[in-house]
Amino acid sequence: MNESMFEMNQSNAEPTSVLVSIIISTYNRANTISKPIDSVLAQTYPHFELIIIDDGSTDNTDEVVAAYHDPRIIYKWVKNGERSRARNIGISMSQGKYIAFMDSDDWFMPHKLSFQVNAMEANPEVGLALGGWIVVDENGRKILSSHPWQWIQSQPNLEQWLFSATATLHSVLVRKTWFDKVTGFDPELNMAEDIELWMRLSLAGCQTMWTEDYVAAYVVHDSNSLRDWSNVKRGRMKFLNTIFQNPQICEGLTVSKDEVYARFHLDLAWMAFAENLVPQGQQELAQAVELHPKYVAQNADEIRQSIIDYSQHYMVSAPIQFVESVFDNLPPKLAFLQQYRRQTLGIALLSQAWRGREQGEYGRVRQTITRAIWYTPNCLQNRGVWSLLFQAFVGRPFRWALQKG
Repeated sequence: MNESMFEMNQSNAEPTSVLVSIIISTYNRANTISKPIDSVLAQTYPHFELIIIDDGSTDNTDEVVAAYHDPRIIYKWVKNGERSRARNIGISMSQGKYIAFMDSDDWFMPHKLSFQVNAMEANPEVGLALGGWIVVDENGRKILSSHPWQWIQSQPNLEQWLFSATATLHSVLVRKTWFDKVTGFDPELNMAEDIELWMRLSLAGCQTMWTEDYVAAYVVHDSNSLRDWSNVKRGRMKFLNTIFQNPQICEGLTVSKDEVYARFHLDLAWMAFAENLVPQGQQELAQAVELHPKYVAQNADEIRQSIIDYSQHYMVSAPIQFVESVFDNLPPKLAFLQQYRRQTLGIALLSQAWRGREQGEYGRVRQTITRAIWYTPNCLQNRGVWSLLFQAFVGRPFRWALQKG
């Protein structure tokens, strides 16, 4: 579906009163669950039920929820059985035409429901609406924003679900009838379970559309499950083993199983280096080479770009040190990547400078832009870099300065 069609449908859409079911699974999050609840109650769209499935909490989560005297909130405590099972219980309890999901430490933008519900009401053939999201720290400070519609078409293929940050759990809205055609979350998975579900929906013929705005916030904190490298590796390997037991997925992929595993091992290597787990990073790189030496040898640009991309990951606190660590520890069969070291550092620094500008941190921009130019002087051929350089030292956009002059 093209953008103009979406805009036309939106402009003609009538206000709707269909019910939306929002499902939150939680476990011992009494200290954070108020934020997601508040974000639901603040929705500009009032026709919802909020189903909170407490997955065996032993803290006072029940008391926190009970303090909200809103009949739209439904609370259910169940014996601990992991979040996929909890979400499936929520789905079975839901009465809405549409279903949204959220973890117990994230939150919705106020227009999330109205924006996506009206879009799907105007496009009844669509079963899954995808939106953008922002990543924030525990204090609500924005770290980055993600707008995947700029690089992914309206109907993501299986490879994009696997390798691209296509959606987060709370950035989507699902038409409930699709849960009559495809079973819910795989209860055996505790990581990437949402991706596995979206892949099955795609294979079943579920159409998707982009609702091109930021609809949710993902909160980064020290207790995020993605910060435990060993846990992430176990979870991701279990996810891969699960999807490759599905014959439809195997047939639908255009890349080999070995390439998929090799690319996942590369990503685990980057995560290990970012956490200063050098031996583990070296081991993951070696496994990637062993699994698919041809992919590794013939995709230098793609691998280099993945290093740059990961250097900007919200969990990487020292991007340049991360890049240095990767190149310092390349195994012999990846030594050919050393020729890209300087360029990779320069581009990573440029990415840092752009992010600093987005956050209004011009001191950070000054620190990184000059180093980026030293590493990659040809970047000065880009007019955007000159604009960034001006902002770094003047503290305001070049266009603004011209207007005021």
